[in-house]
Amino acid sequence: MMLNYLYGFIFLCANKSVFGGVSSTAPTTEMPSFGMMIFKLIISLVIIVVILYFSIKIFKKYSSQGKFISNKNSNIIDIMPLTNLQAIYVVEMYGLIYILSVSNDNVNLLEKIEDPDKIKEILDSKQQESKFNNIFKKLGKK
Repeated sequence: MMLNYLYGFIFLCANKSVFGGVSSTAPTTEMPSFGMMIFKLIISLVIIVVILYFSIKIFKKYSSQGKFISNKNSNIIDIMPLTNLQAIYVVEMYGLIYILSVSNDNVNLLEKIEDPDKIKEILDSKQQESKFNNIFKKLGKK
């Protein structure tokens, strides 16, 4: 059995048309130049970078920290990250404002604001400029 395969291989090697001899009909292709290969590489890299840029932009737009989540009863006014696992949130719920410390394991209430004048000031400052410094400056004027 093994000899049959060996004879077949020797026959193929002896036949010139199998290895691109005179009777071959396979088209020959030239190698592209080095400059063309570099050009294609650069174009490919530019396309990949553009796709990554827009993917990151879309991800930030629809992620929870890039776009504050709100519904009818609650609204995240602002977020101040402390570390990659901890942040302070200013949240409006049912007409009251809560300042929360949020970490990977727990959520702690730092302050509950019930004064309607302070709530109005904080919500107005959110519309003007959503910065933590402005909110805490207004809270400091107690």
